[in-house]
Amino acid sequence: MRKTRSFISIFLACGWIWVLLTACTSPASSPPANQKTTPTAIILPATPAPIPLAPTTAPKPIPIVFASDRSGGNEIFSIQPDGTGLFQITRDGAYCSNPKWSPNLALIAYLCDQVYIIRADGKEKRQVTQAEGQYFSIIWSPDGLSLVYTRKEANLLRLYITRIDQPEEKLLSANVPGNAWNPTWLPDGKTVIFVGGEQSNLEIYTVQRDGSNLKNLTNHPSPDYAPACSPNQQRIAFVSSREKGQAIYTMKLDGTNVTRLTDSGSDTNPVWSPDGQWIAFISARSGKNAIYVMRQDGSDPRAVSGETIEFFPPVWSRDSQKIAFMTNRDGNPEIYTVNRDGSDLKNLTRHPSKDQSPDW
Repeated sequence: MRKTRSFISIFLACGWIWVLLTACTSPASSPPANQKTTPTAIILPATPAPIPLAPTTAPKPIPIVFASDRSGGNEIFSIQPDGTGLFQITRDGAYCSNPKWSPNLALIAYLCDQVYIIRADGKEKRQVTQAEGQYFSIIWSPDGLSLVYTRKEANLLRLYITRIDQPEEKLLSANVPGNAWNPTWLPDGKTVIFVGGEQSNLEIYTVQRDGSNLKNLTNHPSPDYAPACSPNQQRIAFVSSREKGQAIYTMKLDGTNVTRLTDSGSDTNPVWSPDGQWIAFISARSGKNAIYVMRQDGSDPRAVSGETIEFFPPVWSRDSQKIAFMTNRDGNPEIYTVNRDGSDLKNLTRHPSKDQSPDW
């Protein structure tokens, strides 16, 4: 893959074609390069009384939340890790997607034309955003008080942050040349990592949560994308084609000490385990996509899922023992789990509908 590889192919490698198709009712077109708009602060209406930030009783075991069209519209559901206890959380009658647990399991954020939060029992739903536009990826801050999300405006993808209890959002990507998406956080909650740049060259950036101190970490002519920070905040994993083929690398937080971890030429979407000892990723090294797990230094890679067909990133259980993922290996999208060592592969949803976007 060279510098001129199309923006669409990079989205496909990251799984973002699917995000663009499922985050809203109509697909987003590819944003043109070099188009600039003047950012403005969005003042939202006053919010209702704050939703409690801690659940009365923490759910045990932790359910997997996902999106499904099994009820007619696309709604948010939860299910126990053994496949029991299916529960419909939302009843919006619209296209809801991309559910994300808050760090303390008090709330679930999701997309449904706008960004919403809701309790796991389906109560106390609140709309977080008001601005018009197509919303894509969302991610909680480590303290559970803020959300970072991508919104398409004038054919550009822009990155915003807002507190869930305050009415003003902040543009984080004002000085990024081109688009900004795929956000994640440093564990200390002070810094956001994301992908940004023009169609011809994607880079990995960091920015403070107040929008200051924007830094280009990779600064390389080859596309760099899919960043993920280690839980101990020592290394950032990412995908690049800067050498032979598409591979997973790590670097220090300042962009130095870049180390290549994989060499198959077809690896993408690294995800650290919560204990920081393992990295799950997608690879087509056997000819078709599968989920692999390797140690944090790149050693001992092993396939754990069989063929998944899809590019979508896996998610870890919070004890680092299991992985949940979406696959259409059975002819339609289903939610599966598997142990870290590849044992106990299980189809949780077993339904002819489309079950997708798991979070654990």
